[in-house]
Amino acid sequence: LMALRARMPEVIKQVKTVGKKMLQQELRRDPHEYEAVKILGAPDSLEDCVTSWYRDNFGLVTLPKIIDHGETHSALAKMQWWCQDFRDAGVELLTCDRPLIWHGETNRSDFFLALPITPRLGFFITQDSPTESKLRKLGASVLARKFNESVIANAVEYVYGVHDGASRFIEARLTRQQPA
Repeated sequence: LMALRARMPEVIKQVKTVGKKMLQQELRRDPHEYEAVKILGAPDSLEDCVTSWYRDNFGLVTLPKIIDHGETHSALAKMQWWCQDFRDAGVELLTCDRPLIWHGETNRSDFFLALPITPRLGFFITQDSPTESKLRKLGASVLARKFNESVIANAVEYVYGVHDGASRFIEARLTRQQPA
């Protein structure tokens, strides 16, 4: 789930910029440690050594730390995890280039996360039972429709469905998202 979130192009761009600065600061700290183990012909500094390996993606070495963020993992692990069957909803789930629905902050009671798994199955994580109950009380048809609206709202370029039956639903919502 965190990898889905971390691999979005806007996150990668930010990580390349911010991560590079943070990594450079860290690599410049304690230069004597590198000098003590440096072999003949190696770059002059640890920063030069790492930069030569990563070049354009220098900041991306911090990406695993973002994905493996312990506090977020712990918070998600303690929440309610469930799947919703949408077979009888009369609506098939859509997906997109940003399929993970992340609503709110993990420390808030109304937080939830949703991910379409198949056209008829959705995965959810909720902070508490009342939020889960509120979502389930919507009923499968309404929840599927709201799920699809969120998927479309998350999309940057692509929305996918099993067939073109949802084309008008998608087009109407994508048109509303276009800047004037």
